[in-house]
Amino acid sequence: DEVQEPNKPTMLVVDYVQLLADASTDLRLGTTQAVRALQQMTEDRGLITLGVSQSSRGGASRIREGAASAASLGDTGAETSEFERSATIQLVLSFTFVDGAEDHAVTVLIPKARFRGPGRGGFNWHGPSGLWTELDTVPLTAGEAEMRLEIIDMARAHFRSTCKCGGAKLLNINDLSRPDHKVAGKQPSVAAAARRMIGEGILVDGGVLGLHLRIDEGG
Repeated sequence: DEVQEPNKPTMLVVDYVQLLADASTDLRLGTTQAVRALQQMTEDRGLITLGVSQSSRGGASRIREGAASAASLGDTGAETSEFERSATIQLVLSFTFVDGAEDHAVTVLIPKARFRGPGRGGFNWHGPSGLWTELDTVPLTAGEAEMRLEIIDMARAHFRSTCKCGGAKLLNINDLSRPDHKVAGKQPSVAAAARRMIGEGILVDGGVLGLHLRIDEGG
């Protein structure tokens, strides 16, 4: 009541949502109750509420790896199913912290947006000033960057006929997750990474028997 002004929107920032839970109750139940109360207050007072959630252990790994689609990251928060259900827009931030760096490239994934579809974007975060600047391209997560290097190595090995699997020069995109290829990550994520590389011109679609990859020997 003290901070709200007539005809002016008020933003409420909660960091972390999990800290609202009653410590004497089950964490999941306590978080659910706290989120419902927060949603009710937001609607009753006409607030803009920004809730920050820590990721679960498994969710952090999936965010780092880079998902095949932003929508698949909607459940990566810790004990926050009620929070995810009630949110109008859900953002997942992924970046690799570099010691001593002032600027960090951040991938913003949007698993849920009530007024538009899921998507992703790129921002630069300047630590000392806290300034966020939108980027023209979406930066890679650490997992995606590692995955790309492995895909390029595997495509080059096929082209040079040095791959231990004995496969053809054109590498089938669906074979990238085979044990003898050892490209880290789940098959949908690996396939999505390869398709993005094709779209960026890093790899070339061979066009034989479906979707294949080809990389020039000098590339």
